[in-house]
Amino acid sequence: MNSSYECLELLKSDSTLSQGDVIVWEENQDFQSKAAVVVTADCDLAKGKHWGRITVVPLVPVGSYMEEVYLPKQLALLEEELVALFAKAVHQALKVKADPPSDDALESLVSLDTLPSSLGTSDRAKQAHALLRHVRGLTKSMTSAEALDEALRLRSPGVKALSASRIGTFLEKPPGDCMVLPQLPGLAPELHVAFLRAMREVRDRDIATKTSEVEPNRAKRIGRLVPVLRYRLTQMLAQVFSDIGLPDDYEEALKKERVKFVNSITQPQKEQA
Repeated sequence: MNSSYECLELLKSDSTLSQGDVIVWEENQDFQSKAAVVVTADCDLAKGKHWGRITVVPLVPVGSYMEEVYLPKQLALLEEELVALFAKAVHQALKVKADPPSDDALESLVSLDTLPSSLGTSDRAKQAHALLRHVRGLTKSMTSAEALDEALRLRSPGVKALSASRIGTFLEKPPGDCMVLPQLPGLAPELHVAFLRAMREVRDRDIATKTSEVEPNRAKRIGRLVPVLRYRLTQMLAQVFSDIGLPDDYEEALKKERVKFVNSITQPQKEQA
């Protein structure tokens, strides 16, 4: 696509509300409530089967999605390791032959805005302390990207910043509950994520279908996704809510069986021995 305008169809003055319509709110401040795309089926809209409720999928600026959703989740996966690193740093900073700090003692330290002076000389303790407070939402002294890079470097000293690599991987191969869209006219000048799991309902009377109906706190339409994009979006939406997750025990047992099978083929002599 050479132009962002190719992603949106212009709306005629007499066009009715339809699936794929992109709507925006001028007054809302929440990052998930600034723009959305209508996913209610056209047949339901035409026959009034939606009972005045329109289902929409939020369109979130990719920067906001990374900062508020994706990167915090990546950080949360490192929390257990950060706790272990913090415990080790605190123990080393005390410089006494004592048992490692208890879980309760560590939790008490994390709850403090700053570490006691007895631990203040340990850069690793201070760094792990700040990161744990960030992960738990107790403070936000850095961006989520900066926090993730610091956490990865703390875990593996000398490793280069990796948040950019993870973000690039997400954009290239996003998870099934996200559809990445190029810059769209009428929205913030950046990529947007159609966040499928965050779909919600709005009243149809709160969406202006004509310019004359636009007023504060009422969404207005800025265009309609081209057919291929709106069909793909609704297809992904169906997949997200029709997938059936399998138990962890089943997945683990299957993984072991796969490894055993591969080894039986690639290392037959070793298996026989």
